[in-house]
Amino acid sequence: MSTWIPIGIFLGFWVIVIIQMKSGWQKGFKKRAEFPPQVKTHWLEVPLKIKHDPILIFLLSNAPQEFYSSGKHNPTHPATWGAVGIVDQTLVFEGNTGDDQWINLATIRWVGVKTLSLQEGKYAFKKEALVVHAEQDGEWRVLTFLSTSDNPWANIPSKLDYATYEFGKQLAELCKLEFEVCTGRSEDFGPTDAQQMNQDVYGQWHPADDSRLEKKLYLAPDRLIYGWKDTIHLAQIRKLEVYAEGTRRSINPFAQDLLRIEYEADGNHVVTGFLLRHADEWGTELAKRTGVPFDWQEGRKKKSE
Repeated sequence: MSTWIPIGIFLGFWVIVIIQMKSGWQKGFKKRAEFPPQVKTHWLEVPLKIKHDPILIFLLSNAPQEFYSSGKHNPTHPATWGAVGIVDQTLVFEGNTGDDQWINLATIRWVGVKTLSLQEGKYAFKKEALVVHAEQDGEWRVLTFLSTSDNPWANIPSKLDYATYEFGKQLAELCKLEFEVCTGRSEDFGPTDAQQMNQDVYGQWHPADDSRLEKKLYLAPDRLIYGWKDTIHLAQIRKLEVYAEGTRRSINPFAQDLLRIEYEADGNHVVTGFLLRHADEWGTELAKRTGVPFDWQEGRKKKSE
């Protein structure tokens, strides 16, 4: 009998644990399933004119990332599930943690689908994402959404579900944009750390600002963006050159690769440069998108790409 009592206590303990876990699962399912209807009710009470009912979705990031994770490894832009819809002339995401996003439709520049690599610890998984680029309040915004489900413990699906895909198509239509589907490519490149340099009429390079600090360089669908504000439209670019570290000091006096860009702005011819890693890859990507060939020079050797 002394043997059966401990066994009974042990089994009873695990029965209680399982019941509590089941209760937690049910609450998790209910919480997610009820969230979009609750958001819709709130919008109607305001009242707001709903152009697309809120759908359950997962906001992976509200800014472009060099590497994406599910959120727990990304404290700057934590991922969260919530509901996204369209009210009046605004794209609205209401997160379950209060991380809301409001984007005026007039500021949206690109809507489409791409496949990205989502990092989870040591592993990476391919996931299809709905991406929205916008230029709002003087800054470039990029919202990256993934499909999700009522099940809070389910894996993020590798493909967008029908509701998310159709939402993206309607959003693009309301913004009078093409709904882009990127196959085997990405609509953007970067971001990466870079320092901007300006070249004077004597060929000397100077930091573009007094801070001399690196900022993020990012290639959006139609423009090159530095520090999330300074923009060079791809249509403005006239010449591309990359000078590797170790090239003649008269050309590249820095201990880092230099990407040199000539472009037209407000009727003026402007020369600027960026010190960054893998400048040749940036030159290649810019050449693909602009149709402007770039010269690449390493040491005393020069070749056109």
